[in-house]
Amino acid sequence: MKKVKSAKCNLKAINDIYIVKEDPIDIAGDNASGLTKDVVKALKDKTLFTPETAEFYVNKYPCVGEIIAKGDRTRLDIRIGDRVRVAPFGCVRTSHDGKDIMFVREHDILAIV
Repeated sequence: MKKVKSAKCNLKAINDIYIVKEDPIDIAGDNASGLTKDVVKALKDKTLFTPETAEFYVNKYPCVGEIIAKGDRTRLDIRIGDRVRVAPFGCVRTSHDGKDIMFVREHDILAIV
C-alpha cells in the first residue's frame, strides 16, 4: 500500500477518499434561497440566529474547498492544494483541529475550480 501524506493535515486518507478543507460559508440573498438582503445582513452580523434544525440547510453550501489529503487509490489527476466543488450530499462533514473538513469519495468531486 502506497502512503500519501500532506503537510497540511495530520489525517491520512485511505482508498479513494479525499479530505477537503471547506471554504467558509458566505450566505447570499437570492431568489432560490428565499433570503432577502436584510436577512442575510442579520445572519452575518449575528443578530439573527438559526435554530439547530435549520443549520443543515444553511451549512450545506458552498461545497467548495481545498484538497488537503488524498487516499492511495485515487485515479483522478487531482493534487493536494487543488480547489474542488463537491456534491452537496456527497460528503461527510466534521471539524478537526479547528478546521471544517469534508471526507469525499472520488466520484463525488464534481469539478476542479
